[in-house]
Amino acid sequence: VMLGQLPKQSSQETEPQQLMRELYDTLERENDLKEQMKFTELEAKNMRKKLSDLEEENESLTVQIKKLMSAKTIFTKKSDDAGSAAKEIELNLMLEMSERENAIARRKVAELDHMNDSLQEEVKYLEKRIEEKEQEMSTIPEPTTPNAYYEDKIKELTEQTDELKWKLIEKDREIERLSALVQNINTKQNRLKKSRSLDSDNQVVDLNRQLTHVQQEASILRDKLVKIESENERYIKENRKLQFQVSHKVPAVTADDAALENVELKALVKKLETDNKELNSKLRLMSEDMRKMSKESFKLPLATTLVGTKGDEVISPGSKHSLTSPVLGSPTATRTDRIGDAASVSGSHGISINIGGCNVGTPTEGIDRVPGIPSTNSNQDILAASRDADKVKQLEKEAATHRLKMAELEAKNARMSRELNRINSEKTAEAALATENMSAEDRIRQELMQEVHDLEDELEEKLCTVVEISYPADVNIKLKISEKENTYSEPLGNLKLLYPDYKFRFIPVIIGAPGICSTLPKYQS
Repeated sequence: VMLGQLPKQSSQETEPQQLMRELYDTLERENDLKEQMKFTELEAKNMRKKLSDLEEENESLTVQIKKLMSAKTIFTKKSDDAGSAAKEIELNLMLEMSERENAIARRKVAELDHMNDSLQEEVKYLEKRIEEKEQEMSTIPEPTTPNAYYEDKIKELTEQTDELKWKLIEKDREIERLSALVQNINTKQNRLKKSRSLDSDNQVVDLNRQLTHVQQEASILRDKLVKIESENERYIKENRKLQFQVSHKVPAVTADDAALENVELKALVKKLETDNKELNSKLRLMSEDMRKMSKESFKLPLATTLVGTKGDEVISPGSKHSLTSPVLGSPTATRTDRIGDAASVSGSHGISINIGGCNVGTPTEGIDRVPGIPSTNSNQDILAASRDADKVKQLEKEAATHRLKMAELEAKNARMSRELNRINSEKTAEAALATENMSAEDRIRQELMQEVHDLEDELEEKLCTVVEISYPADVNIKLKISEKENTYSEPLGNLKLLYPDYKFRFIPVIIGAPGICSTLPKYQS
């Protein structure tokens, strides 16, 4: 029976049917409530019995307590102090126990009273509901036929069957749609399997390229490590030499020697700083190269030179879309550039790649398999690919160890630079201490040497040949310029005026300048 053919029921027929259903439901509920009322009354009776029993127990306990208290008073007069204390403890314990039992009984009584009140309220509410339902039943008209209830049930069941039929039709349609989807998915999976078989052959070629490139990178890294280790050994030797020089005690030197040594130390410090900067720059460059190599090792380039079609447009090395390979050995060269492979892409319906003389490509129309690609079922190619992958992993591990060695060498270099700075600071501190610890005589000697140099400058201006000067510290210094006739000039008086605390003795001559010098006999002052 279809839904369109079912007769529509009027609202007047449905209302009495609903009322009848509600009436039957209320009668059932009324019976349930009556049974619940019986159970609650029985529970209330049981609780009242328990209450009476508890009250009797409480009264008996109070009587016992009174007896015990009276016995206690009598016993305390007769017994000793020790026995009385023990009895008192026992009586106190009995009292506490009885008080606790009384408190528990009171709580139970209060709970039972509360339960009784709530049950009485529920009974009143149910009685009101029963009265209301009876009034409604009196207003409802009686059914026309005795089988009206069963007729209503039949109608409901027919409606449910119609709904189920509609649901079955919808489910059949969903099943058809899902079967079509399953067929499409199966066809797509078959196509994917075919494409994956071709991709596996291309992966073998890419793995071979990657392996050769990683081997080249590993050889470069080994060479760099050898160079760094040699430089590290050279710096260690220099560090040992400097430590050996510092370990020796600083000899007592004059002011000139100390100044010269200080200048030499400053020059050495500058040289070491420049060497340290150069080494740091080299290490930075090497670390950048390592990072670039590690980044390039994870790339899988397609080819060095790409020539193909883009729609109807031809892509060549000279065109705008061409991808030309950089110079071999440059840092921007890809993996295939370093290996020396050449690739080209051509064809409008398919792609063919020429790598090292081997044609690799996707099938065009009318071709089942490209002639440059090995078959997918060959186990040798799969084994070779797995070996190449293992070799790539080993080379990556070696690169990681090389990076760790580079980090260790950088740490050693930093330590060496710190030690060099410490040695330089110690040397400068020792030189400063040596200059501070010079005696007073050395300082006087230094001052006198400075005055002698000043006198030399003045006498050179006056063309003096030999001057012998006696100082209070009995230090004689001879300055020889040239040997001429024994003559004296007027600057002697000027020297006396400039240096009244010293005595001068001129032995050689002063070259006579026109209008200034004159020939004089030898004399001493």
